[in-house]
Amino acid sequence: MSQDSDVLQPAADVIDRAVVSPVMVYGSLPQLGTDLDLLVRSDELLPVIGALKQAGFSEASGGRWWRSSALGIEVVELRSAEAWGLPPQELADLFAKAVAVERYAHLVRPSSAHTLLLLARRLTHGDGTLDERRRARLERALAEDPAAWPSAEARARAWRSLAALRVLRAASMGKPVGTRQLVDARAERYSGAGLSRRFPRARAWRSLLPRRQRGGVIAICGLDGAGKSSQAAALVAGLELLGQPSVSRWTRLSADPSLDAVARPVKRLLRAVRRRSPPRISGDVHPSRVASPEQRLRQASPVLTWAWATLVAGLNGLAQRRSTRSDVASGRVVVCDRWTLDSAVHLRYRYGEERRFTIQVRLIRALSPRPLTTFLLDIPAETAYRRKDDHYDVSQLRRQERLYNQEHGSHGAIVLDGTRPAPDLSAEIVRATLDILQGRRRRRRVGRR
Repeated sequence: MSQDSDVLQPAADVIDRAVVSPVMVYGSLPQLGTDLDLLVRSDELLPVIGALKQAGFSEASGGRWWRSSALGIEVVELRSAEAWGLPPQELADLFAKAVAVERYAHLVRPSSAHTLLLLARRLTHGDGTLDERRRARLERALAEDPAAWPSAEARARAWRSLAALRVLRAASMGKPVGTRQLVDARAERYSGAGLSRRFPRARAWRSLLPRRQRGGVIAICGLDGAGKSSQAAALVAGLELLGQPSVSRWTRLSADPSLDAVARPVKRLLRAVRRRSPPRISGDVHPSRVASPEQRLRQASPVLTWAWATLVAGLNGLAQRRSTRSDVASGRVVVCDRWTLDSAVHLRYRYGEERRFTIQVRLIRALSPRPLTTFLLDIPAETAYRRKDDHYDVSQLRRQERLYNQEHGSHGAIVLDGTRPAPDLSAEIVRATLDILQGRRRRRRVGRR
């Protein structure tokens, strides 16, 4: 990322200083969100892109640009004004009647009538649902200009948005929007000179068919206190802003409820044995460090240890599959706080560091969805303890740190310095994830040819 002073400037300020003619903000205003939707004339597109690059933004798909900052992931979506297909006079009128955005020299927002037309287009491009943010934008436009509806209707034919405007009005009154209304709106927008009436309607119906997307798993691993949860949340937020449906999931080797169900009868049996011959506890050993009866039994028998570790591994793999299956099938990227690398480390930590538990680890990996990539947040045990001292002491964290160093290579993990500033770390994780997702899309397109 560039260390230029522009990096510290909000994206809206960077763009405002880079252009000499109006640039339209057609979504949330700069003060109201971290994502910025901009309509840019073609002669200003290159200066805007250059300014974004200078300010540390990277290009994603779909005209989106992003960077990570102390505020989280910032996203700018650029749209060419000419690519909207409006008649030249309507495009000129859109910018001529625009309202200046307070505090900026060149950023403008649509007039009230144009706000309604833009909302109608975006509403019918989706599922016709008027969410709270869009409803608030509609209400502000009507409060600013009570004559916005008739003014928008007068322009709607030139915008090919008569049906879309009817959908917006119905949604604003709480009426349900049907599929046929969405088809009518999209067909009107797709229609153009030289096209038959059937073609736009066929295209509109086809556009409503669900698109099959490929989901996947991104794993973030490391010691307790490494920052896995915060980085997982930042990655999900960034991917959502960049148009990739995402969700986070948390898994842990010993956290599966079915493991407790299996272990409960064994514990009851051993509890009875314990009452007959209670363990002798040395006066200098804290009771919390004394092994339970079932732990002592496992420790005394390598066969039982192996069998129990195999059961735990199988249940862990199944739990990881269950926790991600439906989201992956629906096309979401599932960002997992802990995954098979953590399971391998904790198998050895809990049941014998001198063993590799190769069969058990293979079982977990066979049952769990294969991750698109695995990130290991590498931090010293002492740093992890300072951040989170409620579960392990420093010596226990050192043992786990050593195990992560031994195991990460066989899991293909990308090792990242977890002591770096969180925004820098987030930027690297988002960038690497986008590269993987975009590479997969390119391979799919090549495979279809």
